[in-house]
Amino acid sequence: MSGGMADRFEVQTRTGVRNVELVPDMFRQRDVRVLVDNKRVASIPFPNDGSPHEEVPFAVDDQWFVGVAQLASVSGPMDSAGLRYDLFSNGLSLSDGSKLSSARFRAPALGDRYPATFRFIDGILRIAPVAALPGIVIGVTRGAGDLSSAARIALIALLVGAVLFGTRLARQMWQRIRTRDNLRLPSRAILGFTAVLGSYAVTFVAAIAIVVTMLNAGFIGQSVCGDARDAAEADGGIGRPSGMLLLDEPGPDFTLVWEAPMTLEQSAASRVDTETLPQLRAAGFESAYHRQWIRDDGTSLGTDIFAFATTDGAQSYHLAVTDYACRYSSESFPVPGGGVGLRINYGSGDPVRDQVAWIDGNRRVVIAIGYRDDSGDHHEVLGWVARARTSASPAP
Repeated sequence: MSGGMADRFEVQTRTGVRNVELVPDMFRQRDVRVLVDNKRVASIPFPNDGSPHEEVPFAVDDQWFVGVAQLASVSGPMDSAGLRYDLFSNGLSLSDGSKLSSARFRAPALGDRYPATFRFIDGILRIAPVAALPGIVIGVTRGAGDLSSAARIALIALLVGAVLFGTRLARQMWQRIRTRDNLRLPSRAILGFTAVLGSYAVTFVAAIAIVVTMLNAGFIGQSVCGDARDAAEADGGIGRPSGMLLLDEPGPDFTLVWEAPMTLEQSAASRVDTETLPQLRAAGFESAYHRQWIRDDGTSLGTDIFAFATTDGAQSYHLAVTDYACRYSSESFPVPGGGVGLRINYGSGDPVRDQVAWIDGNRRVVIAIGYRDDSGDHHEVLGWVARARTSASPAP
């Protein structure tokens, strides 16, 4: 038999080598589980001030062992729950060969036990990474929606790395401070808490500096919204009179399900953004017209034109809705002849939408296809755009 780490042991039995682990319930602190090859075989009561030494006998392949869990001393070896462990066979420790009878008297006295303030700091180091990681993923996903998927993944990886490195640095700093016997316990607790916060602060400042450097260098600055806005700003509405034409009959596979002019209120209601109504008013909305088809496989095809009092009004609305749509886009794609191409998914369960929008004089033209899943490339919507721009059917 050979001893391993303080909470993990390898024991030789008649069937071979078995792995024994002592795993504490760190959150509720109800017990310490005894696992043999990852299977629970016994439980040791969680030590406390009233009972600093706890033990339990258990059998592995008809061979008996005693698992021990004790409150750790303030400067002695321990785990992140403030405990130390041992495993005994035939009354002898598998860690250092000492007797079980000695271990029962080795539990630290009340004044030498691991204090609650130290456990609080250990709890921060234990919980912080677990709590921070989902927060980082959710925060970057929602708050950096204008970044491309690759840039978001890089940013998440960088921040997760900062948390993990900060935790490692904080643990090392705390270990040094915790064992400084020349300092009183309150001083150690204050210094330790300060060191933990400082470690996280240093690593996150370094991570932010790296992000800024990458943005300035253009490594993660190229974004869906950046690409889309560049394309929208380039749409001056000059020299594209063919863009004033609505898409005509797309073919026998499609059935026209709706065609009509839209009022200001209907136009606003047809958009996802709840700010559309004031945006249309501010841009000088005059009229709109919409056509909608459904294909046999459930694919939807829609086209509409919003007309404004001026070209500047059309352009301002174009920029506003592009900024909104790109937050839900996984990709911005080029459009021959000009325009903004976006692959959009506004929510879970919604269709994947390939959309092209461009400015023609005082009008904003949109053609969009809604797929049930990712359609691959964008050839279909680009084909309808080219058809609309060369159609002989004028917009109503």
